[in-house]
Amino acid sequence: MGKLFHLPPPDKVHTYLVLSDLHLRYIDRKAFTLTLSYFQLVPMEQRKILLLGDILDLPYFYSKSDIYRSKFKDRDWDFFIDHVREEMELFDQLYVFLRGSVLDPEDIKYCAGNHEGRLSRENFINRVPVDLRENFNIEYILKGRIRGMEVIQYNDSYRLPVGPGLRFTHGMYCGLNVCKKHFMVYNEPVMFGHTHEIGAYAPKTADEKDEKVCWNVPCMCTGKAGDYMRGSANNWSLGFGVVNADPDTYTVQIMQIKDNKLFLPTGERFMA
Repeated sequence: MGKLFHLPPPDKVHTYLVLSDLHLRYIDRKAFTLTLSYFQLVPMEQRKILLLGDILDLPYFYSKSDIYRSKFKDRDWDFFIDHVREEMELFDQLYVFLRGSVLDPEDIKYCAGNHEGRLSRENFINRVPVDLRENFNIEYILKGRIRGMEVIQYNDSYRLPVGPGLRFTHGMYCGLNVCKKHFMVYNEPVMFGHTHEIGAYAPKTADEKDEKVCWNVPCMCTGKAGDYMRGSANNWSLGFGVVNADPDTYTVQIMQIKDNKLFLPTGERFMA
């Protein structure tokens, strides 16, 4: 048996907490509390947070809902603006916890998801009067520039410039072979959320020496947020991703929360 040495981490190591699909109206508070408790184990100077979208829920912007169709037909922009302000207030509350978990606001990055993408659908935003459009701008809603938090638009990605590279994005596909579909888009390692489940895909590269892996990050919300996914294939996994990186390489872990318990590799556990 080898000996266990508790060595201080190198100065240049960063630990990324990867969260996806909080759907703030339906956030699983116990799971989120366990996640922040886990993150407290990481030295403050190492911590970074990546939000992979659908942090907002915006149910009244769902184009198939009766409420949306009715209000949109009437051009009831005040209704939609009030709905956005409710979501802004929810994110303001979340941001307090996120900002308190890192040293600098630039340590938080936000990749918008398809729910945030509802705000900029051409069929919607092109009909909003020009003087009201700022109310539906995701940068404005998240106060990205004010807070110094980078906001990446839906279907774009953030690339971690370490080793073979690693992309972070919300995701755009569902159904079978979802990890493979996302891998085929980037042809390099990628982490995404979107489907509320855990998954991985590890194809061999052309030289057959290295593996490029695609990871599906689980969600952080209750089943109520998935009413629109009825009949879709998903296992509704609660959890988060962890990426540890130095200038040369990185490692990835997917942490799953079950029965309000989060287990560490040592067998220790956090419980809600």
